[in-house]
Amino acid sequence: MSRKDEVAQQIVELWSRTSAQIEEMARSLKLGSVVERLRSDHARLVAERDRLLRKLGEETYKLIEKRTLDAPKPLQDLAKRLQTVAKKLLVGKSTKGKGTGKKSSKGTGRKKSGTRKTAKRTVKRKSTRKAKSSTTS
Repeated sequence: MSRKDEVAQQIVELWSRTSAQIEEMARSLKLGSVVERLRSDHARLVAERDRLLRKLGEETYKLIEKRTLDAPKPLQDLAKRLQTVAKKLLVGKSTKGKGTGKKSSKGTGRKKSGTRKTAKRTVKRKSTRKAKSSTTS
């Protein structure tokens, strides 16, 4: 076999391997796009399910409130808990922004150096500064 034939055979083999690798990369890219599309579809379906469950819960709650739905005890209990939380939210909104006439010391930005308040007592903080050496060179 001549040198020219060997080089030609090496080129054919190299081209064959390169073509196979390109085809494999194309399959991988196609598979990757399919997987990404499936993930996207899954996320969209999960979001739609959650939205529908929320809507179902809201509609069920409205029917329980109107007493047009004879709901089982666990659902009635959940509806009562929801009423309690809703009332607390309304109370929080109605008092928000209304002062009591007392000045608060919170949020003044002033701290006592070296101490911090806990629920029952004041505790001495450990210093984070390094102690100065008493010996000098």
